[in-house]
Amino acid sequence: VVVDLWHGFPLKAMGLMDKQDTLKHKVNEQWQNLNYMTSFSQLFNEVMNKCTNIPLDKFVITGNPRNDFLFLSTGRENLEKVLNKSFGNSKLIIFMPTFRYSPRGNRTEGNKNRDNIFGFERFNSDKFNDFLKHNNIHMVVKLHPAEEKKYINTIKELSNIHIIAETHMYEQNLDFYEILNAFDLLITDYSSVYFDYLLLDRPEVFTPVDFKEYENSRGFLLSPYEDWAPGPIAIQQETLEKEIIMQLTEDAYALKRQIVRNKIHKYQDANSTQRVCRILERLLDAQG
Repeated sequence: VVVDLWHGFPLKAMGLMDKQDTLKHKVNEQWQNLNYMTSFSQLFNEVMNKCTNIPLDKFVITGNPRNDFLFLSTGRENLEKVLNKSFGNSKLIIFMPTFRYSPRGNRTEGNKNRDNIFGFERFNSDKFNDFLKHNNIHMVVKLHPAEEKKYINTIKELSNIHIIAETHMYEQNLDFYEILNAFDLLITDYSSVYFDYLLLDRPEVFTPVDFKEYENSRGFLLSPYEDWAPGPIAIQQETLEKEIIMQLTEDAYALKRQIVRNKIHKYQDANSTQRVCRILERLLDAQG
């Protein structure tokens, strides 16, 4: 019996909905042995059905087990262990962009400017670091595993800008979701991590620097983007700096986050693992 836990609520098109996926003819074969897939909500069932053709009766709404870490882990303590740094009373923010390069098919999506971490047309990393230092903020950058090796050396670490690599967590025997609740604010573009982060009810800022190009090359499952991104959009350094301070002091998007969160997550607690285990127990009992 195959029970798939998946790993996030997709915003980006995938599988049958992906505009450039050259392996669509293999999608049905890929999922033919699946008995059940755990789900976030009815909306997840509908979106994933369009992407994978998995029958709707195979989805079981439990919540995602790894999201239990958001409620239960000592994220700040784990972060300091991984980076071997103490952050005292500093505010912590995380930048987690989605991947544009995938070794699967050696494909690139969008046209993000790789001259700086955010892909802005103009960006001064030293000035941004001074901004962080002046406001007692530290920012951690976590690249997607699909492109970490390709781009991690292009990021400039400074006194208040830090990088977490997969090897850092492996050495400490930690999953990144055991760290995620350390952060007071999330910055991303199209990564599904922001749907999970909604469970913490903390501010988010969005940097969709290549939205049109990404939409044309891959596509999105939920639109319009602005309705599903419950936070301000910043595609310039000055705007990003302003919004970071604004969101850390005046949380103006709490209601919008709640609206999106309720559509994405049926369950908003730390019991997803228990619900999955109960399903597994019933399956084992049925096997005799």
